[in-house]
Amino acid sequence: MQSLKLLLVEDNDILQQIQSHMLDQLGHEVVIAADAQQALKAVQQDSFDLIIMDLILPGIDGIECTRQIKQMNIQTPIIALSGNDAQETKDACFDVGMAGFLKKPTDKKIFQFMVDQVLNR
Repeated sequence: MQSLKLLLVEDNDILQQIQSHMLDQLGHEVVIAADAQQALKAVQQDSFDLIIMDLILPGIDGIECTRQIKQMNIQTPIIALSGNDAQETKDACFDVGMAGFLKKPTDKKIFQFMVDQVLNR
């Protein structure tokens, strides 16, 4: 399996550790952004194979952060990560151009399945 460079946008310290460890175990390099401002800075300074975006963030939320990333003409696929899997939440994610949706909590197999599906591997 090819190692990917992933940007994980998650404000909760414990979830950052759990999710980055899970992705690391899958063989991926993980860069963490604790909020939308850090994420926007990261995508301007580096390139990523995939972005995993929490929806509830301090300041700018994950939907608006995605909108701003897309406005920068950055084509990196973005997967939403949320504890709320209501249809209107999913619709809002796909409306701004997110490529996938994962409900928290998730496990390693589901994470890898979604990564493979979004990247068509």
